[in-house]
Amino acid sequence: MAEISFGIEYEFDFISPSGQVFTNYSGARFAHVEAWGVQDDPTAGAEIWTPVFTSVEEAVESHERQWNYWISRNEPIVPYMCNRTNRSIGVHIHLGLPTRDLEPSEKVKIARAIAIAYPYLMALHAQPIPSNRGLTTRYAYPIWRANYHIPIQDHYAEISASHNGTVEFRIFDSNIPQVSLTCVTLMKAIAEKVLEDRSGIVFKILDNIYRRDRERALRFGVIGLDVVTYLKYIKSVAGNIELPRISSVREILYLSAKYFMNVWNVKQTLHVKDYDWFELQLKNPKEFLRNITHVIPPRFRSKVERWMREVQNVNTLEDLIRIAENSRNVFLKALESQVERSRVTCVSVLHDRIAGGEISIVRIGGVPVMDRIETAGEIEYMLRESGDNMVRLRTAREILEAPERYYVAYVRDENSERPVIVGAVAINMSTGEISSLVVDRRYRRLGLGRRLVTHVMNLGLSRYKAFIRRGNEASLRLFESLGFRIVQEYHDGVMVEYQRR
Repeated sequence: MAEISFGIEYEFDFISPSGQVFTNYSGARFAHVEAWGVQDDPTAGAEIWTPVFTSVEEAVESHERQWNYWISRNEPIVPYMCNRTNRSIGVHIHLGLPTRDLEPSEKVKIARAIAIAYPYLMALHAQPIPSNRGLTTRYAYPIWRANYHIPIQDHYAEISASHNGTVEFRIFDSNIPQVSLTCVTLMKAIAEKVLEDRSGIVFKILDNIYRRDRERALRFGVIGLDVVTYLKYIKSVAGNIELPRISSVREILYLSAKYFMNVWNVKQTLHVKDYDWFELQLKNPKEFLRNITHVIPPRFRSKVERWMREVQNVNTLEDLIRIAENSRNVFLKALESQVERSRVTCVSVLHDRIAGGEISIVRIGGVPVMDRIETAGEIEYMLRESGDNMVRLRTAREILEAPERYYVAYVRDENSERPVIVGAVAINMSTGEISSLVVDRRYRRLGLGRRLVTHVMNLGLSRYKAFIRRGNEASLRLFESLGFRIVQEYHDGVMVEYQRR
């Protein structure tokens, strides 16, 4: 079996005993033990990276030396490894081989195999309910936007081929090192089996499931996912993994399977202060729950001790799957209720705003906090999911390179910095042809199609036309109500035209 090596980059800010979080620090912020490394990062207070490891056990011992040294040099300040507004705190995990660079085909195979499980890995790190990290900033360029190809040296991609012969995985919200080492345990097992396999298997990523679960993971944490499905997938690729004899790794996986909790849920549930959390966990990465027992209120101690007893009999991935299957019926009912309630509330509120005129129509590059690539990705998704086979499907890249000018309608969502794209229209300014019109199916019958077409008709061209496919009666009625008339019929549709007088 190929032996996969790994390294981890940690980005962090700083926190004082009083709970003050700050980004600049004049102390020994790059303090590191032998073989660890540092680099300056303008988007984080400090960045420290590990040497190359070949075992998680070795990594845990090295982590303990590093973080105890860092804290001793900077006492009483400790690293603060989580995100806040306008910060780029994350974890970068590199997987490779200890003796040579990965071949391009090997990188792609490893990346695609792990990408299928990536929402689960994200959920273990997320600071949930709600976490918008990865949904609103350029630092979380999702792999689906690259059509699941693996970008070369793209610092803002979730998964990319790095310059040093590895595959680099970026996980957004960051957290204590115990979580990253738990993810490495699973990722390493997958990568080793993938390189061993010579059958030519292609790992197929289901686009709609990945997008849905990615957003759920970042917003809700582990409770946003069907953990059983992800654990079964990992087992199907890597086999029945025997979990390492590291308490923190076993406990984090167990809590995700039994209670659908990640470590941030545990911190919030047990009312652990930020400073205590990071100081205790960084000093002793072998442990997780035992670290917490030193600072939690007495009323929570029996709960934590019960969790520690329960995890004693969990030894393999199959054990985790059995536990998750026994738990998921109750949790999935709660999840669907929570997600559906959130969705209905959000859609209902946006319905009211759209109907009340709180809608903006701009060029593809004019949507606040969204770049052109992300907006094009939203249009691509809408064409496919809401186009009803009545519009021409285009990828995000094709949308950006098309001769047509795209306009999008968006509305603000008060629960997120991210605007909601609710419709789009494309027009060729040379010919006046309106080549694409689509409205998110959740926001139809609110006049959005009319507003989009009216917007481009106000651009001042003397002549407009549009091809409407046969069976698309709603679009035909819309264009006729705006003064378009049928000028030519085809077997698959009609051409309508508007001539300005």
